[in-house]
Amino acid sequence: FQYNLSVPWDIASGLFSGIFFCTDEQDFKPRNLSFSSDGKNLYTANMDTNTVYQYTLSIPWDLSTAVYSNKYFYIGDQSIWPYGISFSNIGSEMYILGADTDTVYQYTLPEIPVPPPKKEASRTGIYSFNTLS
Repeated sequence: FQYNLSVPWDIASGLFSGIFFCTDEQDFKPRNLSFSSDGKNLYTANMDTNTVYQYTLSIPWDLSTAVYSNKYFYIGDQSIWPYGISFSNIGSEMYILGADTDTVYQYTLPEIPVPPPKKEASRTGIYSFNTLS
């Protein structure tokens, strides 16, 4: 769902724009989303398929123009519950939070500066968190 904020960064000023984008064909239960810094790409993390999906927006930040780009990245070998997704400022690194492993996985992406998660990305770091008792 897309909301317009009359005051930047103030969610209390938000009004539903009437625009929404359905990811059911690829991502039935998205758990998180992230945008590229230019607003031209949307990424969703799915815990059922252990996959990050990429969507392209022909008008930056406008969900009504989003289409599936046929790009995805499977992370099930590291985590079966990808819960969070984020990118470095220039899009050369992708970070995935594995909810089942309490770990943040870092991936180096092959194309810069546009951050498309591709199958050939390679994991470059693992950051674990200990559970407090």
